[in-house]
Formats: sequence, C-alpha cells, structure tokens
Amino acid sequence: FVTSFFALLSEVLRYGRPDTIFVYSAHTPYLLAAFLVRKICGVDYFVMVPDLPQHMNHGLKQSPLWRMFKTIDTKIITRLVARANGVATITKYVLSDVPEWKALPSIVLEGIAEVQCMPKRVEGIGKPYFLYSGGLNEAYGVGELVRAFADSKLDAELWICGSGPLSETIHSYSESDSRIKYLGFLSQDRLATAQMAAVGLLITRPVVDPYVRYSFPSKLLEYMGTGVPVLTTRLPGIPGEYYQFLNIIEECSSNGIIAALDAHLSRDAAERQQQGRKALEFVKEFKSPKVAVAPLLHLLESRRRRRD
Repeated sequence: FVTSFFALLSEVLRYGRPDTIFVYSAHTPYLLAAFLVRKICGVDYFVMVPDLPQHMNHGLKQSPLWRMFKTIDTKIITRLVARANGVATITKYVLSDVPEWKALPSIVLEGIAEVQCMPKRVEGIGKPYFLYSGGLNEAYGVGELVRAFADSKLDAELWICGSGPLSETIHSYSESDSRIKYLGFLSQDRLATAQMAAVGLLITRPVVDPYVRYSFPSKLLEYMGTGVPVLTTRLPGIPGEYYQFLNIIEECSSNGIIAALDAHLSRDAAERQQQGRKALEFVKEFKSPKVAVAPLLHLLESRRRRRD
C-alpha cells in the first residue's frame, strides 16, 4: 500500500492531475491508494473487478486466521469499490449480487482475446486426444474429469497440462492408464503446439459452486482463439452469445463428461473444424482489444464529460 500510494501520488504531482485513475483488480492496497489520492488531489478512480474477493483462492485450504482476515479485507474492498466513480466487472452477477455496487456506472467486460499466430492445425495425426490446461484442483472439475476418463472406454487420450494440488494424483493416473498423459507445466510455445493438435479443449468447472456466477473462465477466449473446438460446462458467467460456438457438457458428472467427449469424437472431423473456425472468427471480430475495450473507454469518457 505504501509503495502504491507514494508511486501514484508522485505521478500525479510530476505530470499533473489526470482525468482518471483506473485500478485493475479489487485489491486493497491499490484501491486504498486510489481513494486517498482522490481525497488529496481530486482525481476520479474506476475499478475493474475480475474476481469477487470473497471467492478468490477458491478451492485452496486456508487457516481460520487467514479466513478471518479475508472476511475483514472483503468488507474493506466492498466499501472502497462502492466509493469509486464507476466499475467494470467480468460478469453481470457481480453487480446484481453486491448491493453496494448496483448504483455505480458500470459495464461488463468478460475478457479480451489477443489472437496470436498459432501453429498449423494438425488434428488427425495419431490417436485423438482432449487437452485440459490450467490449475489442477477439484474446484475446477479436474479430479472428476480424470476419474471419469480413467473409468471410461473412450478410444482417445486425455492430456493434462498445469500444476496444483492434484498434480501427484494425476501423475499416478497417468502411470496406470496409458491414455492419460500428464505433461506438467508447459511453456507457452509448447502449450500452443499441444492445443493445436487436440480434438477438443476442455473446461470442466462444476456449475454448482457459488463462485462460477462471478467468474468468466480466462481460458475460454484463449481456447477459442486457437480455432480448436471447445467443450465446456454451462457456466453462468459465460454470456449466452458464446454457446453457439461451444460444445456443452450438460451434466457435471462422470457420465455427463464422458457422454460429451464421446459425442464429440463421433462428430465428423470437418464439422468439428468448422465449429472451431467459427469460434475463432467470433473472438477476432468481437473480442479483440480495440473492440472489447471500447465500452470501457466510453464509460471513462462519459464521466469526464459530466464533470466538465
């Protein structure tokens, strides 16, 4: 907090008073620094809320003392965001479910897709495989996915990339089932190569956990930007416009996951590729940095005009 406050104050004093301070993430040190600079210098501040503080570190075991301080911190964050001049949130439920923020000028900005130059799509070489990459814990549905796959008779492979509490468990499954490959943490280049050869990319978060209302899976836009078909559970935080480009895992159960994977394998390869291309075209057109950030800039500009 001390570092953030003095760094921010020195910038204002050195270069003059800006129109706006934009704070990314509901993080107490940054919010408090922006709040005090507004008190001292009269500079508005806006906040981007990518995660509700009470649902951060979801799925990790914490001590009672940690949870007590987390509760206090959440109350401080809620009040500091409520004092802001506007807010951008990652899902619509962040605003509707936090009463203190409902009256704030706001937009929903679920994510930005920076589509990179990817390796050439090479599905069809070797045995088909599904790929999951990201945090390896039960809260993301990874345990259910691996257990379901191990119990299935699918003629395909499951590749798991990432790290987390389930790393050792997944490694054990890979030793006993040759269809399950645990690749650990990969560089971005190696991960991109693995993604491009997959028959499908997986998001398996359970829909029953409260936090999914306030979370847009960051992997989704990355996955869609590869042009590879995406299979996902029907998460409340994903806007409805996305689902025409996705394959839905309708049931967050072992049977539901395997049924979705099996149905995807049964589809014609050309049909799968067409769906992947449509998803890629969608994110290029509507979720590029220039397009996605425009509503945020309009929000900031409208505040400046009202002040003037």
